[in-house]
Amino acid sequence: VQEGWIEKSQEIGQSSINISPCVYLAFGISGAVQHIAGIKNNPKILVVNIDKDAPIMKIAEYKIVCDATETLKNMIQEIKAGKVYPWM
Repeated sequence: VQEGWIEKSQEIGQSSINISPCVYLAFGISGAVQHIAGIKNNPKILVVNIDKDAPIMKIAEYKIVCDATETLKNMIQEIKAGKVYPWM
């Protein structure tokens, strides 16, 4: 929202919308208090972040400490190659 990629109505957080998907994938999201308020009721949260101490790591069920951009590129390649992940 801050960068203008999406409208404010799509923002997740304390002052915006709360979501509850089966799996929440967070790539490169630090997890400010307001954002965590919007996702904390999700049953499964997978976080990919280079900062192992990012606030979102405290609530994540699955954590990958590495570059989010590279991890996402690799996951997309595997999905396109027909590999299936446990949550799919």
